Formats: sequence, C-alpha cells, structure tokens
Amino acid sequence: MKVLIVNFDFPPNQGIGGRRWAKLAKGLAARGVEVFVIKADPVKFNVESPWYSDVLSPNIHIHSLPRLYPESVSHPRSGVLSKLRYIADMQGLRKYKEGTIYDIALRWEKMFLQKATQLISSESIIHVAATGAPFNLLYYTAKLRDLFPGLRILADYRDPWLTARNYGMPSLSPDMFEKERQKQQLVFDLADVITAPYPKLLEIMMHEDVRRNEHHTKFKLLPHFFDETDIPSERPKPLDNKIKLVYGGALYMDSEESLNHLATAMLKNPSIGDREIEVSIYTDSRIPDSELFGMKNVKVRKGIGKAIFSEIRNADLCLLFMATHNCHFLTTKIMEYLPLRTPFLYLGPKGEVANFIVGNRLGYCPENLLIEWPAIMRQVDEGNPGFNLNYDYGQHSLNAVSQRLLDIF
Repeated sequence: MKVLIVNFDFPPNQGIGGRRWAKLAKGLAARGVEVFVIKADPVKFNVESPWYSDVLSPNIHIHSLPRLYPESVSHPRSGVLSKLRYIADMQGLRKYKEGTIYDIALRWEKMFLQKATQLISSESIIHVAATGAPFNLLYYTAKLRDLFPGLRILADYRDPWLTARNYGMPSLSPDMFEKERQKQQLVFDLADVITAPYPKLLEIMMHEDVRRNEHHTKFKLLPHFFDETDIPSERPKPLDNKIKLVYGGALYMDSEESLNHLATAMLKNPSIGDREIEVSIYTDSRIPDSELFGMKNVKVRKGIGKAIFSEIRNADLCLLFMATHNCHFLTTKIMEYLPLRTPFLYLGPKGEVANFIVGNRLGYCPENLLIEWPAIMRQVDEGNPGFNLNYDYGQHSLNAVSQRLLDIF
C-alpha cells in the first residue's frame, strides 16, 4: 500500500504543525505502508523539529518544495531592513483577492499539483491525505480529483477553517470570507473522507457543509494520540521542597484570563506550609500580557522538545490553559501528557476538555480557582495523586490511532 501525505511543515520543519502527521507516517510505515510526503522547505533559520527522528524510515520518502510565501510576513524579524521587507511583501499579498492573505500555502498551487501528479503517476498512488492549516493545501489537494478520478482523498483538519481565530479569518470582508467558504465547500464535495481530532470540530464542519445530509458519512474522528516511544521510564521524583506545576507547549490566543487567575491565586497563596509553589512554562509562543510572567516563582523557558515529558512526569501538576475558542478541543498536548499520569490542573472555560478530565478523574477543573486553590495544593502536598491510575490510556496511543487510520483508508 502507498500513501501520499501533504503536510506543509512536515519535519524537519519546526513547529507543531508537522507533529500529527509525522507520527501517523511513522505508524503507517511500521505497518509496511510506503509513505510519500510533499512538504515545504524549512524557513531560513529553522530549528530542527524534535519529531524529525520519527520520520527517518526507509518507508518514508520526503519531497520538499520551495516556500513561496514571504518569510518577512510568516516569520517576521526585528530590524529596519526586515520591517521594510515586510511592508513591501504585504503590499504584494494584498493583491490576492481569493480569501485570506495569511495562508502560507499561497502561490503553491501550480508547483504542488505538478509534484503530486508526478508522484501519483510514477508510484501508482491511490490514497492521498492532506492536513490543514494551511487550509489552501486541502483546497489544492481536492483539485487532484479532476486529474485522477479514482483517487481516494482524505482531508484532515487540525483546527477550524472558517471560524479560526488566526490566519486573518476574523477580519475578512464578506466577499473574501465567501471565497474561503467556497474553497472549503469544494473540499467537502471532492474529498472522500473528512477527519478531525475531536468531535466538536467535526460538528462545526458538518454544520458548515451545505450538503451535509448527503456527506454525513464522510466525517470521521481521527483523534490525537501519544507515541509510546516518547514516554520516559518511571523514576523517583527529585527530592526538593517545592510543589512543581509545569506547562509545555503553545500558549493559545485569548488565554490571558486563565493565566491571570493563576497569578491571583499564587499571589494570595505562594506556598503551602514550608513548600514553595513553583511554575515552569516551556513555550516558543509570544508571552501574553499577564502579571503571572513577572512573578519570581514563575519560570518561563523556551520549548525543550521531547524533554518536556520528563519534566511533566516529575511535576506535581500538569497545567492546561484554554480559551473559549478551544475549550472543546482535546489538543495534542492533552493526549501526549496523559500517559505520564501527572494530574492535570485545567484553567479555562468549561467544555469538552473539562468534561474529559472530570469524567475520567484525571485532575482538577476548579470552578473558582482563588477559592479552591488552597485545598488543591493541600491535596498535592499530602500526596493525593488526583489521577485515576486505572484509566485506560492505551486507547489514545499512536498504535491504536494508526490502525484506525489504516481502517479509514
């Protein structure tokens, strides 16, 4: 069996956008599937993806195409020359009249279709999976249907398209928004399968599909997962006199309220007995405006790749910050950190994430953090695990989800 994966920032490219399908490519390759990948060249100052080693397999063949979107816009840098370059490139992008100008797959269509056509023809490929964002990749991949009527196309959504809080979607004019809606509808019409990692996202997409009554069987859940080989071996936690809370990953837009709630709670109760409470945040995101980041017992560091798993395993609590737009989304980090069996402390609006944690007894989801903070910290100090050690997290493994993907194919 041969599969073509279309993933703009597949490793070695930096960023979380390549993680999901790098791991799925690994899972397919382990099952004897021959995987071909079309991706974009890395950015100029690329930091090698921590998941690159996962795709170094004789069954995975990576093809990289030039990145045509201006890096001055996608990855802006400081300095006068960089700012002038940004202004000039933005003027060029504003000539685009087919939707958002912040989709980094812009200008890629012709080159991508040529490469995809060559691979599909020479390798007799039947199955193609494209993942977005950038969402124009789904649109370009759907156009392969005209060239290869027998192709089986899977369109994978990692995030919402039309209701995204980024990619310039909220500020689009009605005409430009309609262009994006038409692109998405073409994907719905021409793809054989539409997948997403959580039920709420599938629900959103089905609602946006004008032909959902005839397409309803296309929409299938392909959840996020953890890779068994990333889980560090269990070791005794380091002996010190601190209660450690750790967060690892992107800091989502509009999560400032949750961050401020934590800051207020820590200012009122910075310790339990003689144990200081320490927060460590590992992220490559822009640091939001919150008093949390000015506190002496809050440490902010750059992302540390797969080493984050050991940090969370040795922590007392694993922090989760969510906002209104993603409080229903069981994101990558939730599934990756689940088998570490460190209790979650969820701070955000109530939704499917909170329901998952509370329903399975996987941590704490306080209604009012300021009131509940001392009791939670006392439980942690007393050694109460706050985590259901009998929870069957094996259902969320890469092995299980790779088999699910194979079944979908």
